Amino acid sequence: MNTPVPALRTAVAPSASFLPGPRLHARVHATAPALLALCAVALLSLWSAHALRPGPGTFGDAFATAPFLALGPLLVAVVTAVSQYRHAPELDGTAVRSPLLLRLTPLLGLLAVGTALLVLAALAGPGEGRDLAASIRNTVGAAGLMAGTATLLGARAGWLPAAVYLSAVHLGHPGVPGGRAAQVWAWPTCPGDQLLPWVAALVLLLGGTALHALRGARPDPG
Repeated sequence: MNTPVPALRTAVAPSASFLPGPRLHARVHATAPALLALCAVALLSLWSAHALRPGPGTFGDAFATAPFLALGPLLVAVVTAVSQYRHAPELDGTAVRSPLLLRLTPLLGLLAVGTALLVLAALAGPGEGRDLAASIRNTVGAAGLMAGTATLLGARAGWLPAAVYLSAVHLGHPGVPGGRAAQVWAWPTCPGDQLLPWVAALVLLLGGTALHALRGARPDPG
């Protein structure tokens, strides 16, 4: 027996009758906990940048760049993708506003907040770990990739393939890619002033967000 939509709204949000559409959908997507998680990611990235700061006789600045080029963007993308899980997908059919807008607003809003927090953390971190352009590129590219996989696999599991890929690229190709093909598939490890990695990241962002806007995150079983 299907649960009526009014009863579902009451179960998901007790004060739903007093919430306008965007606020109701923000509550359904657990936007407030996601924002707290993004703040925690920024603090973790800043702490690890200082804790892993290289000293004399270490491996240069590879450890200092890791929090901003790999750890921070990856975690921001995970939080953004997982927050797209729909606790009440039936609400999409009752919305007055366009479902495309309601799907894109929490995705792009959390992505913008997470990117801004990472930039602030990078500015407050050690100088040798800063590559703001690369950090922004990695964040938007990872978020687009995870948004696309969440559409296919569901928000709760969709981040796993993208996280495995990004981790494998950073671990298997830590140096700066030389050829054009390597700059495309290993775009997360490239400096922020190279064009092809930016193209790859933006293609992932546009493709992933477009797929998410059209279909939304795939409902998880149960």
